[in-house]
Amino acid sequence: MGAEPSRPGDYLEPDLPRGEFEVRLSVYTFDFSGISLFNNLGSGITGAYHSGLVVLGNEYSFGAHDDHAETGIYVCKPEMNPDYQFYDRVVMGRLRGSQQQILSIIRNHMEMEEWHGKRYDLLENNCNHFASDLCWALLRRRPPDWINNTADRMARNHRTTHTLQQAIRLAVASYRGRFGGGVAPQGGEVVGENAFKTTFEYTCTNALEYNADKFQLPKEHVDIEAVSTGDSPSQIEVVDLNRLPENRKDIVALRKENEQNVHNAIILAAKSAAHAVAYAARKAGVARAKIPESRHEAWDRAWAEASAPLLKQWREEAVVGKLLVDFSDAAATDAPAVIQQRVRDRQIQAALAAAERAALGNSDDELEVDEFAAS
Repeated sequence: MGAEPSRPGDYLEPDLPRGEFEVRLSVYTFDFSGISLFNNLGSGITGAYHSGLVVLGNEYSFGAHDDHAETGIYVCKPEMNPDYQFYDRVVMGRLRGSQQQILSIIRNHMEMEEWHGKRYDLLENNCNHFASDLCWALLRRRPPDWINNTADRMARNHRTTHTLQQAIRLAVASYRGRFGGGVAPQGGEVVGENAFKTTFEYTCTNALEYNADKFQLPKEHVDIEAVSTGDSPSQIEVVDLNRLPENRKDIVALRKENEQNVHNAIILAAKSAAHAVAYAARKAGVARAKIPESRHEAWDRAWAEASAPLLKQWREEAVVGKLLVDFSDAAATDAPAVIQQRVRDRQIQAALAAAERAALGNSDDELEVDEFAAS
């Protein structure tokens, strides 16, 4: 965090050369009807803060209102926003340029639909996101993570949940279209659909847990903590508006790209496992139909017991990215996915044979399912 702040409004900006301007953040805690316990402890614990960007003697913030066509950006005296309690200040850097250039960038943000008051969202598009974007536009630098960490983490969890729910819905619809001609049988379910959906959901949960650490960017990409007012002035970066750094990586863009990559990995794992399990379920459906109805109950028990370790194996392989499934059914015969499918076919046939023997009362020379696992 920044240095221990003086009283709000007491800060004196440094005497800078002509054409240089300081850019800093005012950070506030929330004031919910004078609930002092939350104000004194809650914000620091949960990371719930409001921030505004200070430049040219004004503090620019973003808030909500109901007018679709009006900006939600507003101006107040630095560190004196009446809706919050001042908490800290963080110097982000210094600009070299003209006041007209700076004001032009601010006006451009005011015209953006993204920053209309109606677009305010506590998790996805809040005051801290605005201050961060304006800071990036001016300095090519983002504020330190602690300011908006809680909202960002909650927003990411919300996006992940929504993305995976959508993926399940679309995957099931695709499965029904592919294996049911788009029309469910009289029972209301395409053969293998329940196995597909259940496996997809289960694998999503396990793959999300397995990939949880991958939401964090590698250390080499993590943004440098903002320079505070307590550091040496020589450490405070000066950015020329006419020559903004072009090769600086935007931590926000990197995180969005990384999040999408993690989502894709989770969905691919779930899709692979679901197709492998549903394939086995379709094979089982064909085999079960050949068994006398009076023996179905015994067959179901035997199939569940024989297939359980296979389903578990495929789900686990999918989570770590080792389960290969050819979704097109058009791969070359020597493709890795096709080779794996041949192994799974032998495993399935062994499990089906065990179920048939159990159902028909013929247990002689029973084959072990695991015999084919290493084939």
